[in-house]
Amino acid sequence: MSESVNSLHMLVGEVLRRRETDSRFRANVSRGLNPLTEQYAYPWVLPHVPSPYEQVVYLRVAGLVASYPNIPHSDKPTLGQSFRVLSEQRSGKRVDDETYQKHDAIAARLVSLQDQDLDGAVDTLRRLFDLNKKVQVPVNYFALARMLSRWGSGQSEASLAVRRRTLGDYYGAWSIKSFAPIESVDD
Repeated sequence: MSESVNSLHMLVGEVLRRRETDSRFRANVSRGLNPLTEQYAYPWVLPHVPSPYEQVVYLRVAGLVASYPNIPHSDKPTLGQSFRVLSEQRSGKRVDDETYQKHDAIAARLVSLQDQDLDGAVDTLRRLFDLNKKVQVPVNYFALARMLSRWGSGQSEASLAVRRRTLGDYYGAWSIKSFAPIESVDD
């Protein structure tokens, strides 16, 4: 594991451990989501950053993890699978049901996600997480961090593959067997 991946993994682990019990920590690290307030997260995030080029990714990832303490972590799902389950639970229908709307609001956001720069992608993910506040479908925060750390500019094949994976996991046949039961959610 490279130094960058290891330090980002350690940061996500620390935020997951402290976000429910340390409100001051959570509040300040959450401010790393916004370029105008990110300086409040510096004391907690920057000691983990191995290079100035990675500072923004670390701040945004830590901010996302800290901002949603009610959304549990799970190692099991991919991010696309989590959003698929969220979509199923919000609609009360399984994705393989022929009456299921294949391109709902969640899918629309995931389609736009792949064309965005890092901050745009983080804003879209924040809106998706806002939809998940009530339902609380588990998210793999380590996979989220890995994805955003490899986001790139969208010009290379590797960057495009990273950007497309979440949508592929959302629609892919390999994701049909969701990891969580369907429960109807009232909006």
